[in-house]
Amino acid sequence: NEVLPLVISEAQAFRRPLVASNIDGLPEAITDGEEGFLVPPEDPQALVDAIYKLQQSDELRVAMGEKGRARVLRQFSHKAMTTTYMELIDKMAPEAPPPVAVQEPPAYTPPGVHSSLTPEPTPTEPVLVDMDMVITDWDGAFCERWLAKHPEDEQIIRGRTKFEIERNFPLEKRDEVLKVIAEPGFYSTMKPFPGALEALKEMVDEGIDVRIVSAPHPQSAGSCAREKYDWIEEHLGQAWIDRLILARDKTHVMGCMLIDDKPVVRGSSTPAWDHIVYDQPWNQHVSGKKRIMNWANWRDVVGLSAPH
Repeated sequence: NEVLPLVISEAQAFRRPLVASNIDGLPEAITDGEEGFLVPPEDPQALVDAIYKLQQSDELRVAMGEKGRARVLRQFSHKAMTTTYMELIDKMAPEAPPPVAVQEPPAYTPPGVHSSLTPEPTPTEPVLVDMDMVITDWDGAFCERWLAKHPEDEQIIRGRTKFEIERNFPLEKRDEVLKVIAEPGFYSTMKPFPGALEALKEMVDEGIDVRIVSAPHPQSAGSCAREKYDWIEEHLGQAWIDRLILARDKTHVMGCMLIDDKPVVRGSSTPAWDHIVYDQPWNQHVSGKKRIMNWANWRDVVGLSAPH
């Protein structure tokens, strides 16, 4: 007694309309009158009537078969399954605990004796700043390309609640989304957020060691990396290229804080930095962390002053 027989999704995958009893988990895979017919259990006449309707209409069989194919891709495909697991992990997995700071005891110096080994004051550790949707308007570049073909999807993009852009779209559009991201010149066309470049320059002018840390998109890692170098040079100047760090795993980059719009930044190491959330719709559920609403208030959140 299978609660949801595998033959249901197998038939849908091959565009076959379905006639099934309205029991157990079957209504979770078949909507009556859409992908097929659900009939009351132990009702032979209802079963005969449903089969007869399909037998009489080629158009109905084809239409229900197409709807079944769309449903199995949307609900039971490998991509749908992994997406569901990812969303579940994002909700349930706790963030890595912050590292415990261990302070070395000061070296003993006898009274009245100056020690040349007395350590100099520790310089300010780097402030790490993400690039996409923190410094640059990544969504704006995507909208410009996507809405030219799909103007009906503007609200999906503007109101998205998931960090990965493709996960906000129906399964049947996700491959096309990834192709747009991989188009040549995509990252070169991003515009800076208001006040972002000015804030970065102010930090450096005040003695803060700023490092721009960005993860190249795996869909176009090579061109993405090259275009980000070009973007930094165009908008901040040649000297800022030395401040750019490209890394898929940001937990290995040393700094006192990371300003990033990603709700949870995970990796293979326990990061030394504190995560400062750059405010975006997809991280509104994050609590217990400092948050930058826009670049005008960076001093209030960063809380660093230039070393003397």
